[in-house]
Amino acid sequence: MAPHLVVREYAAGDEEVLVNIWNEFFRKDPLTLKVLERKVLLDPNFDKSGLKIAEYN
Repeated sequence: MAPHLVVREYAAGDEEVLVNIWNEFFRKDPLTLKVLERKVLLDPNFDKSGLKIAEYN
């Protein structure tokens, strides 16, 4: 069975993968889990339905 791409909204537990992907592509502007939490996840304007995660199943 071939894998297919699934797009879903952010869920708790995605943080480490998000930080790893960010750091792989933005090497000159690295991100830490603490910064992600402070600047994004804990922001009162953050809406998890607006953060899409694409993954293969």
